[in-house]
Amino acid sequence: MKILIVDDDRSTRMLLKAFLAQSGHAIVEASNGAEAIEVFARENPDLILMDVTMPVMTGYEAATIIKQRCGNRFVPIIFLTGLNDDESLAVA
Repeated sequence: MKILIVDDDRSTRMLLKAFLAQSGHAIVEASNGAEAIEVFARENPDLILMDVTMPVMTGYEAATIIKQRCGNRFVPIIFLTGLNDDESLAVA
Protein backbone atom coordinates (compact mmCIF):
# COMPACT_ATOMS: atom_id res chain seq x y z
CA MET A 1 0.00 0.00 0.00
CA LYS A 2 1.23 3.49 -0.81
CA ILE A 3 0.64 5.92 2.07
CA LEU A 4 0.91 9.71 1.97
CA ILE A 5 2.01 11.20 5.29
CA VAL A 6 1.22 14.92 5.63
CA ASP A 7 2.56 16.80 8.65
CA ASP A 8 4.52 20.01 9.10
CA ASP A 9 6.50 18.35 11.91
CA ARG A 10 9.45 16.49 10.36
CA SER A 11 9.90 14.26 13.43
CA THR A 12 6.32 13.05 13.22
CA ARG A 13 6.73 12.25 9.53
CA MET A 14 9.96 10.35 10.20
CA LEU A 15 8.41 8.33 13.03
CA LEU A 16 5.34 7.37 11.00
CA LYS A 17 7.47 6.61 7.95
CA ALA A 18 9.77 4.28 9.91
CA PHE A 19 6.86 2.45 11.51
CA LEU A 20 4.87 2.01 8.29
CA ALA A 21 7.89 1.15 6.13
CA GLN A 22 8.69 -1.73 8.51
CA SER A 23 5.30 -3.16 7.60
CA GLY A 24 6.21 -3.04 3.92
CA HIS A 25 4.30 0.07 2.88
CA ALA A 26 5.61 2.57 0.34
CA ILE A 27 5.67 6.04 1.86
CA VAL A 28 5.45 9.48 0.27
CA GLU A 29 5.52 12.69 2.27
CA ALA A 30 4.30 16.27 2.27
CA SER A 31 4.92 19.03 4.80
CA ASN A 32 1.70 21.03 4.29
CA GLY A 33 -1.72 20.82 2.68
CA ALA A 34 -0.75 22.48 -0.60
CA GLU A 35 2.17 20.11 -1.03
CA ALA A 36 -0.13 17.19 -0.15
CA ILE A 37 -2.37 18.04 -3.12
CA GLU A 38 0.63 18.02 -5.46
CA VAL A 39 2.00 14.76 -4.08
CA PHE A 40 -1.44 13.16 -4.21
CA ALA A 41 -1.81 14.02 -7.91
CA ARG A 42 1.67 12.71 -8.75
CA GLU A 43 1.80 9.59 -6.55
CA ASN A 44 -1.80 8.29 -6.32
CA PRO A 45 -1.57 7.01 -2.72
CA ASP A 46 -4.00 4.43 -1.33
CA LEU A 47 -4.27 6.10 2.09
CA ILE A 48 -3.53 9.54 3.54
CA LEU A 49 -2.49 10.28 7.12
CA MET A 50 -2.83 14.04 7.55
CA ASP A 51 -2.26 16.57 10.29
CA VAL A 52 -5.02 19.13 10.74
CA THR A 53 -3.04 22.22 11.75
CA MET A 54 -0.34 23.14 9.22
CA PRO A 55 1.01 26.28 7.57
CA VAL A 56 0.16 27.22 3.97
CA MET A 57 -3.03 25.07 3.89
CA THR A 58 -4.76 23.14 6.68
CA GLY A 59 -5.50 19.45 6.53
CA TYR A 60 -9.22 20.21 6.30
CA GLU A 61 -8.72 22.42 3.24
CA ALA A 62 -6.41 19.92 1.55
CA ALA A 63 -8.77 17.01 2.25
CA THR A 64 -11.66 18.86 0.62
CA ILE A 65 -9.66 19.45 -2.57
CA ILE A 66 -8.23 15.91 -2.63
CA LYS A 67 -11.70 14.38 -2.21
CA GLN A 68 -13.00 16.52 -5.12
CA ARG A 69 -10.15 15.28 -7.31
CA CYS A 70 -10.65 11.62 -6.38
CA GLY A 71 -13.82 11.33 -8.41
CA ASN A 72 -15.22 7.85 -7.84
CA ARG A 73 -11.99 6.52 -6.34
CA PHE A 74 -12.14 5.97 -2.57
CA VAL A 75 -9.03 7.21 -0.76
CA PRO A 76 -9.33 7.20 3.04
CA ILE A 77 -7.97 10.24 4.86
CA ILE A 78 -7.16 9.78 8.52
CA PHE A 79 -6.58 13.00 10.43
CA LEU A 80 -3.81 13.06 13.02
CA THR A 81 -4.29 15.86 15.50
CA GLY A 82 -3.76 16.96 19.04
CA LEU A 83 -6.96 19.02 18.83
CA ASN A 84 -9.61 17.69 21.16
CA ASP A 85 -12.36 20.31 21.29
CA ASP A 86 -15.76 19.29 19.93
CA GLU A 87 -15.85 22.01 17.27
CA SER A 88 -12.50 20.98 15.74
CA LEU A 89 -13.40 17.30 15.75
CA ALA A 90 -16.83 17.95 14.20
CA VAL A 91 -15.28 19.61 11.13
CA ALA A 92 -13.83 16.32 9.92
